[in-house]
Amino acid sequence: MMYGRKQRHLYVVWGVSLLFLVGLYRLEVRIPALHEVLLPVYWLVFGTAAVFTWRWVRSRARGDRRGDDRRHETRRGHEEPPGETGS
Repeated sequence: MMYGRKQRHLYVVWGVSLLFLVGLYRLEVRIPALHEVLLPVYWLVFGTAAVFTWRWVRSRARGDRRGDDRRHETRRGHEEPPGETGS
């Protein structure tokens, strides 16, 4: 659900990230001693959202990233499969 070509996937990633950050912030306001512990968690959430955003941008990039035919027929030498003989 977090990887695809539709904008909905991007909205889900950032929506869930923001809700999670709001929850962390509310926890930090109630328990200020957690501030130092939660700082790396904030960075993890932002980093995860950034990675999924980059994957979304990459999946929408123009052009064929695969290039040539993936079957590599030239590497196989165009031989007949084993078991098949020509008459």
